Amino acid sequence: MNAYSIELRRASIVRVLAAIICFLAVAHVASSLTRHVAGYPTVYGLVPLFDLNGEQNVPTYFNASLHLASSLLLAMIVVLKRAARDRFSSQWAVLCAGFLFMAFDEAAGLHELMERPMREVLGASASGYLHFAWVIPGALIALFFAVWFLRFILHLPPSTRSGVLLAGFLFVGGAVGVEVFEGHHAALHGSDNLIFDAYVLLEETLEMTGLTVFISALLGYMGMRYGEIALRLRAAPAHAPRSHGGPVDRKLSRAA
Repeated sequence: MNAYSIELRRASIVRVLAAIICFLAVAHVASSLTRHVAGYPTVYGLVPLFDLNGEQNVPTYFNASLHLASSLLLAMIVVLKRAARDRFSSQWAVLCAGFLFMAFDEAAGLHELMERPMREVLGASASGYLHFAWVIPGALIALFFAVWFLRFILHLPPSTRSGVLLAGFLFVGGAVGVEVFEGHHAALHGSDNLIFDAYVLLEETLEMTGLTVFISALLGYMGMRYGEIALRLRAAPAHAPRSHGGPVDRKLSRAA
C-alpha cells in the first residue's frame, strides 16, 4: 500500500491567515469609506459583503472557519491524549467543544440572543458601556474558564503556554474589551458612522489575530509533542459472494 503524506507548515499557514486578515481589514476600511464618505451604501452588494460588522458575509465565515480549524486541531489532540490516558484530556475535549460551539455562534450570531434578556434584567443600567449587554455573561464565562483552565495552562510547555495566553488576551480583549467601548459610542452617537466602524475594525482584527495565534500555538505544540501524526483510512473488507449452489449441491448437503 502506498503511503501519502500532507505536510502542514506552521509558518506558511500563519502567513496565509495573516494575509487574509489584512485583506479583510483593508476591505472593511474601503467599504466604510464608500458608505459614509462617498455615499454609496451597497455598490452592487460589495460593501456589505466585506463589512466586519455584517452577518453572513466573507468576514463572518472566515472568522467561523478559524474557530472550526481550531476545533479540528483540538479534536486530533483529544484523540491522542485519550489514547495515552493523559490526565488533562478532559480539558482538551472541553476546549474542542467550546471552539466548535463558537464556530456555530460566529456563523449564526447566537450570542446576540442574550442581548434582550440581559437588557430586561439590567433595565435602565443597560446603556453606556453596557449598551451591548451580552458582554456581562460573556465576561463571566471567560473568567470562569480562565480559572478552571489555570492548572491546565500551567502544565503546557512554555512556548505553547505563551501562545495560548497571548491568543486569549487578544481574543477576549477584542470580543469583550473593545465591545464595551464600542457599545458606549453606539449609545451616544449610534452605529452608522466612521468611528463606530473603526471600533469594529479593532475588535474583529483582534479576534481574528487571536485565533491565528492560537492555531499557531496548537500547530507548534503538535509538532513538538508528536512530530508526525498518521491518519489511516480503512476500506470496508470485501465480502465473498454467497454461493447458492445448484440442485445437486443441495442434495449432497442434505445427505451429509
